[in-house]
Amino acid sequence: MGLNSGAKTVRLKEKIPALESANEFIVEDTSGKVEVVTRNEVMQYDPDRIASATPKPFQRDIIDGANVAERYLEREFPYMYKFFKERGIDDPAITYDFSTPNEKWLKVDFPLPRYHKDKQGNIHRFAHDKEAFVFVLNRYPDAPPIGFFVTKESAHTELFDRIFETHKYGRAILEEEHVSEELEKHWDWICFHYNDNQWNYSRSDVTQGDSLTYFFYYIYYRLVGVKGVSSES
Repeated sequence: MGLNSGAKTVRLKEKIPALESANEFIVEDTSGKVEVVTRNEVMQYDPDRIASATPKPFQRDIIDGANVAERYLEREFPYMYKFFKERGIDDPAITYDFSTPNEKWLKVDFPLPRYHKDKQGNIHRFAHDKEAFVFVLNRYPDAPPIGFFVTKESAHTELFDRIFETHKYGRAILEEEHVSEELEKHWDWICFHYNDNQWNYSRSDVTQGDSLTYFFYYIYYRLVGVKGVSSES
């Protein structure tokens, strides 16, 4: 199955106003009561009574039995947009396919830093300011992506070899990570992942714990050469 089959592209900027103008919220009070209320109603709550207030999913309702992974990805849109905008990309777009069984993936033009600083303090500059990265998300949001893919024709192949050392491979080596024939043939796999693939993803608030967006931050800072981002740095 090719990377373009069944895929959709979303411009993140177009999705943000819907969240900012949310009219309904899911509110849990300190007694454990949970209800859906309007914006006006939540403003009348005693702040000391509110344990949490989450905007009701802003794209469309979450439907039992629907593609849950896509609904949680949509919750990350505002925070992804912030990640890209902080790095000078004002109109980022992402392309993904969550409709093909066992071949769920997301592709982004990932922002690159100006240079990487290695362990010896040497500076290595990136030739371009963006690079296409593909993330396989077959178990999202229950589990994180296991590494990510870069095209074999990348102008940064040697630099990625230097940054990730022995952890860049010609194919994905983890058996449970099913990938399409196209990824196996045209993309290299970088093994940069959570320890034992464990993460703490909060379904009630994607900002409170691990997320795909936070994984973006970790990759970016590894590319910069910030110490302590991973056990290898």
